[in-house]
Formats: sequence, structure tokens, C-alpha cells
Amino acid sequence: MAGLWRCILAVVMLMCVYLWDSAEAVGGAKSRPRPQRRPPKKPKITPIDQTQPEQDIDIERMLGTWYLLNTASKCSYLVNHGTKVEPTVITIARTATSNETLSVSTKTRHNHQCWEILQVYHLTSVPGRLTLKGSAPEQNIEIVIGDTDYNSYAIMYYQKQGKITMKLYGKSVDNLSEPLLTKFEELAAKQNLQRAYHFPFPTYSHCGDVDRDHVITQTEEAMRSTLLRMLAALVCVLAACADVMPVKDFNLEKVAGKWYMVGFATNAQWFVNHKATMKMGTAFLTPTDVEDLDLSYSNLNTDGSCWRMTHLAKKTDTPGRFTFHSQTWNNDNDMRIVDVVYDEYALVHTIKTKNGVSEVLNKLYSRTPDTSAVLQEKFSQFSLETGVLAENIVMLPKNGECPDA
Repeated sequence: MAGLWRCILAVVMLMCVYLWDSAEAVGGAKSRPRPQRRPPKKPKITPIDQTQPEQDIDIERMLGTWYLLNTASKCSYLVNHGTKVEPTVITIARTATSNETLSVSTKTRHNHQCWEILQVYHLTSVPGRLTLKGSAPEQNIEIVIGDTDYNSYAIMYYQKQGKITMKLYGKSVDNLSEPLLTKFEELAAKQNLQRAYHFPFPTYSHCGDVDRDHVITQTEEAMRSTLLRMLAALVCVLAACADVMPVKDFNLEKVAGKWYMVGFATNAQWFVNHKATMKMGTAFLTPTDVEDLDLSYSNLNTDGSCWRMTHLAKKTDTPGRFTFHSQTWNNDNDMRIVDVVYDEYALVHTIKTKNGVSEVLNKLYSRTPDTSAVLQEKFSQFSLETGVLAENIVMLPKNGECPDA
């Protein structure tokens, strides 16, 4: 009997210990440190956020006419045609309908014809910082008046999609002194815009009055079509130039397979010399196990032989962007797939660099040899935006195919 009571007592003690531990656990939950909340994400700082406007900027003193003297930019058009820029002048005025906006007129030449572009800059809560609104917030251009004495010069920063363009304006064409040019170059260098990306503008023969047929208002649909078709240079001259980015949510597996190379656009001399005889070819894109992209091209020659070329395009940290070195052409290639409908077409933008000189090559790939007029127009418009001359945008004629290698 005594043994039975000892067993019962042992069980009771174990239950007490268990209940005590449970109570401690429950009570201990109160004493545990609460999980700390994640700190809120810091707002993304863009280059222009680190560029302070001229202190206590007086926007009224910025009104009037300014001559564009120099531009620092990596805009594709300027890189390819920087020696062909035209005299450009802007006039800043108050708008009649609002105290929160400025009217900006830009006059320049294209094909010996004077054009005037009318835009509206919006004032912000920060004196000296303005916004040129695009079709969507991500297309806005942020502007900062970085340095000015109001009477002779103004240095302005323009940012679109995180890329900076700088411009040096003068109140007259004779204001470009050596110290001022040095100041501009030093400020540009801080934005990683070395002298190779500086483009001085002519200071003579500026446009006067412009007839109404050659005045474009930004809000008009003509601003979108006419400007991009006929005035590719003004994409850089008017404001900022954004880097060409790959398509969002790029899918490597879906881009695999056979494509027809139906469109070609570049100002490279080799293409200019041979574009009249070039015909459609094929490309096979094959993803590798490490998410690189094997590129295999073939083109049937007129004599029945086949021209073939292969590259291994290495992936980058940005999906849809690849790099490779061409042994055939001895150049470095930065390739971006900028628009794609995987079962229809792909628009590929490549920057080719050799001996420090870069050229743009745009290709239009199609799953079939036939392309719609809408797709051809899309390719042409994109190529104009990236600085390719209209005469160097070619839709290739159909061709036979090479047999499998």
C-alpha cells in the first residue's frame, strides 16, 4: 500500500512540475522581446536627388532667352551624331494660366528647316527644381538648375529614368569662357560624363520666327509621332536621354528557339555599304544550364553557300541583358532584349564597342518570315529614338534557309 501511495505521489509531483513549466512558458511569452518591425524602406535616391539647386534660386531671373552652348550626355543620338548638332535656343516664360508652370520654347534646325517645340515645366516645392511631365510618372523628366549667375550662364541637370544629361546655357553666344567650360567639365565628371560625352553646340545662325506648320506642342499627338520620326536629335536636345533597358519580367526559356532576322538598323559603315544586298537570315537562341544564351546565326548566300556565326552571350545581373565578345568582329557587345512577345517577335538592342568607339545595332526577330506593318513601324520608331538614321533602318527581303549544320 505504501508503494502505491509513493507512485501516486510521484505522478502528482510530475504533473505539478509539468504545469509549472507550462505556466512559465506562458508567462515567459510576456517577457520575450517582441519581434522588431522592419524599418521602412528608404526612398530610392536618384542622381538628381544628390544634385542641389542653386541656393535661393530666383526663378524670375531665369526667364528669357538662353543659348545652348554645351551638352554632356550618353544619349545614343549624340554619341553617333554629335558632330551634326544644330544651333539651339530656349526661351523660358511664365504661363498665362498658372503660377505653378513655366512655358519653354526650344528652337532648332532639322534638315535646314527651323522647328519650334513648346513644352511646360512644372515648378516643385524645391526652388530650382522642375518637372517635365511624361505620359506616365516613370517618364517624367526631373530638372535642376544647378548653377547660374542669371546674367551670363546656367548649368542645368535633366534626369529621365535615373540617367543624367547636363546642359550649359549662355545668355549670349559669347559667354563660353575657359573657366566656365572648365567648371562645366568638372561638374559633368562628377556625373560620370567625361569629355568623350561632351557635345558643343554651334553658336551661330540660330532660328528666328518659325512658321506655324513647324511648331509642335508637347500635348499634341504630333509631338509623339512627328518628333520621333523626323527629329530624333531633339530627343536629346529637348531634355534627357534614358538608357535603353531590357523588357520587364524577361523569360529566358520562352525566348528559346528559331527566329527570323527580319529587320536591321544601324549607322555602322559596314552595314551602309552592304544593306542593299542583305537578306533575311535565321537565328537559334538556346539557353544554357547557367542561364547564359547561345546565339547561332545563319544566312544563305547567293551562291548557295552559308554564312554562319555563333556567340555565347553571358547573363548579367539584369534579366534580359547579356554581354559577349565577338571574335569575328573583335568588338564587345552589350545586348538587351527590349521588347518581346515570345510567340511573335523580339526587338534586340546591342551596343557594339571597339577601340573605345560605340555603335548601335537594332534587330527585329520574328517567329515567321512575315511581319505586320504595325510591327515594322514599332521597329522603325525605336530605331529612330536610339539614333539610327531613317535610311539605315531596313526590313530585309525574304531568303532561302541554310540546311542544318
